[in-house]
Amino acid sequence: MTITANSREVRGKAIVDQGNQVKKVNDHSFKVRSQSGGGFYEVKTTKSGMTCDCPDFVYRGGKCKHIMATRYYLQVEKDTPTGTVTEKVHLTYTQAWNVYNEAQNAEIKLFDELLKDLVKAIPEPEQTMGRPRLSIHETLFCAIQKVYSQLSSRRAYGLFQNATERGQINHAPHFNSPSKILNNIEMTPILHELVTLSALPVAGIENDFSVDSTGFRTTTFNAYNGMKHGQKKEHQWVKAHLCAGVKTNIVAAVAITDSNGGDSPQFGPLVKKTAEGFC
Repeated sequence: MTITANSREVRGKAIVDQGNQVKKVNDHSFKVRSQSGGGFYEVKTTKSGMTCDCPDFVYRGGKCKHIMATRYYLQVEKDTPTGTVTEKVHLTYTQAWNVYNEAQNAEIKLFDELLKDLVKAIPEPEQTMGRPRLSIHETLFCAIQKVYSQLSSRRAYGLFQNATERGQINHAPHFNSPSKILNNIEMTPILHELVTLSALPVAGIENDFSVDSTGFRTTTFNAYNGMKHGQKKEHQWVKAHLCAGVKTNIVAAVAITDSNGGDSPQFGPLVKKTAEGFC
């Protein structure tokens, strides 16, 4: 990095050279003495960089002299015989255990409440004749709840009964019904839409995304090779292609393929789908 006269880098280094101008408040907060008054400006370190409450940073953005002074103080910027070099300094972030514990304790309750509101967006087809059909949004509520719980269909039936008692659904379906609806290919676009809707609450704070894929092992075995070729039975796999928020880890769009599905064909559609709700 080249340092020019009167630059913010020079003024930041001059602050540190005076000594006792930067005070550490904690691991992620520093007070830098104002050069034009008797007060201090606060520089905070975050996972995405440094911020300062001085007018230069607030109105201009970028690295102000107080941020540069803090970087010199932390020896992020160092003078060497060949010039100033930048080093990567690992900043640790303590776990907010009280908040973490509270969130973990409330997770199941919050999941069911949020899921109840989410599935209400599913339109119910009008029925004019025949026996009454099962409600699509209630059956999908149970199907998603079953998958989330990782219980078998029979064991998850108690969850459906609890949801009925809490007024989250009107009727607990037969334990096989949630599995049947997940095998219905017509549910695929509906499930994709639910993924999109579940991500929209963070649209105001999430603006960076990454696209990647991962494999999921199913409980189904591929027995053909074992029977014909004497090979060991192997679980079948599927592949999930995701577009996820960098800050919140929210999944904004998803595509499921077989285990050998390529990543590149899914990239464009995932980005386009994410852009519908986040741009």
